Amino acid sequence: MNLILAILPTSRCKYQDLSDNEKQQKMVQIHTSHFLTALDRIRPTVRSAVARDFIAKQWVTSQTYADHIKTLTPTSTLLQASPVDTDMDEATQPVPAGNGEPDTEQL
Repeated sequence: MNLILAILPTSRCKYQDLSDNEKQQKMVQIHTSHFLTALDRIRPTVRSAVARDFIAKQWVTSQTYADHIKTLTPTSTLLQASPVDTDMDEATQPVPAGNGEPDTEQL
């Protein structure tokens, strides 16, 4: 019986002595850390869009992301993280389709 207890994950739980509230706080802390690490590893060109999605899903707060961005040390000026763009004002507008002919502005 002791062998079985030694194998069970609950018998080796790192946070077993914490209260339920403390466990929940620790879980949020770990998940937030993982989401921020994921954002660090995402291409800078799409990082702000992914960050907006994480914020919309309430996986991280906008303040947590803003604070985290300040700590990043980019390897080049081209890789600098952009702040969260909530207005999407830099998004390009779609080009209207023609009658099968290419748009002269795009030639």
